[in-house]
Amino acid sequence: MTTQQPEMAGLRLKAKAWRDALKDADTGPLRIAADVVKVGEDWETWRSEAGGADCTTWLRSEFGKGRGLAFFRRIDAAVVKIGEHCRRTYNWQTACYVAQNVPADKLDDVKSAIRFATKGNGGMPLSYVQGQLVVRGILKKTVKHKSHTCDRCKVLERFIADHGMVPPG
Repeated sequence: MTTQQPEMAGLRLKAKAWRDALKDADTGPLRIAADVVKVGEDWETWRSEAGGADCTTWLRSEFGKGRGLAFFRRIDAAVVKIGEHCRRTYNWQTACYVAQNVPADKLDDVKSAIRFATKGNGGMPLSYVQGQLVVRGILKKTVKHKSHTCDRCKVLERFIADHGMVPPG
């Protein structure tokens, strides 16, 4: 005797597939972003299945805080700028970083460098920090560190300057 489960509603079925894709934390958001945005744009047809909630509220209830429609739109915009290949090969945070920080004339160089670094990483998507380092290397950006001088050193520097002395070293 087999028991048949009731047919899942279209939106619930999509949400389950999206949750399954999000189990891959690196590339999952990239792979589902276009679908989520498409559903969001045509939300009026899905609203009744979501209990009358708006799209962002429903997405947050399904995927957690911060994962509303704007989150997926930003990721989808990154995919559009970088190219479809990034859905499988980039960490979603790296893709957003590249889309926001790389000018169009340097985009091909960055994509090539990330592809090379990904191969060196055993084919696994680079982490967000690894991706930033690759991008900064191509763009010749350095991380600016705030210099810190302790109060005692400041007093000594003033003393040396006031007395016309040359510091040792």
